[in-house]
Amino acid sequence: MTSAKTLLRSFKGIASAVALIVFVVFMPSAYTTSDDWRWHNDKGRLWIGTWAAGPQAAGSIPIAVTGFTNQTLRQILFTSLGADTVRIRLTNEFGINPLNIGAAQVAIAAPDGSIEVGSGRALTFGGQSSVTIVPNAYVVSDPVQLDVPATSELAVDIYLPGSTGPVTWHRTGPQTTYISQAGNYVGAAVLPTASTAQSYFFLKSMEVQSDRDAGVVVTLGDSITDGVGATPGANNRYPDYLARLLAGSHGRLRMGVLNQGIAANFLLFNISIGGQIAQARFDRDVLSQPGVTHLIVLIGTNDLFSGVVADRIIAGHQRLRGHGFSRWRPRITFLTALDRLPYLN
Repeated sequence: MTSAKTLLRSFKGIASAVALIVFVVFMPSAYTTSDDWRWHNDKGRLWIGTWAAGPQAAGSIPIAVTGFTNQTLRQILFTSLGADTVRIRLTNEFGINPLNIGAAQVAIAAPDGSIEVGSGRALTFGGQSSVTIVPNAYVVSDPVQLDVPATSELAVDIYLPGSTGPVTWHRTGPQTTYISQAGNYVGAAVLPTASTAQSYFFLKSMEVQSDRDAGVVVTLGDSITDGVGATPGANNRYPDYLARLLAGSHGRLRMGVLNQGIAANFLLFNISIGGQIAQARFDRDVLSQPGVTHLIVLIGTNDLFSGVVADRIIAGHQRLRGHGFSRWRPRITFLTALDRLPYLN
């Protein structure tokens, strides 16, 4: 195995913040070959992830601590894999109170937070239009028929009739979330917006039904993957470019791309704004994603900046490798503070 010192010397001076990159290809048989794969339906089609965001606790950020009362959220999601049937996962995994969802909908997004007329599909949960999610839990909506183009934007409306208290959220998302005035505005063509945020609230993932030849790439990382500094609403994070590249492969590769980057995330050390460390969230954010077949890891920058020696970071990645990966190709890249990644321009 190449030593840490050799790796560091080999890449010295390449560019701006230190980032540890590992490309992983894995196909555990329980996820990809079993006839009774847990994500299939009775028609033999699979539930495949098309969008996701790693959930985080509220921390000390005011909007996350206070939460919402009698308001509607409209959140914009950038799909990767298209299909004709979708479902949504809503989460209260870090909440301290039961979360009451009064109504929810998914629709094709239009400019400036509006939705395409006639595209809205009401979401139900076990046949009911409302649902209560207990703390430390999430729910999956019933499937709805909606033609979802690949690499397009959908709008998810959630009405929160009571006081949520501290939220489960994804703190940094370069996409505008629209927060309404008081009231239920689920399905309104134009939401009466009281404020906006660059975060996702209570949204865990979106899945589409696909044939068995599809797969999912999960991108696990920190702020580079999450898209800190990217233009809001432009969908120009590197996982977004990857989704477009795969969607443009003329059907040769049907792959969803799930962005599981969390800004300020660490491989080994926990800080409140950075979410659970990559090792702790690996099962939830990677292995438990429906349809996952491939993984790209870009994590370790923050550990290195905090003084963690390379040997410990390499050992941390080796522990991730112990989940049945068939190929593991580590790279260390150095960046200077003045450089910018192409997708941030």
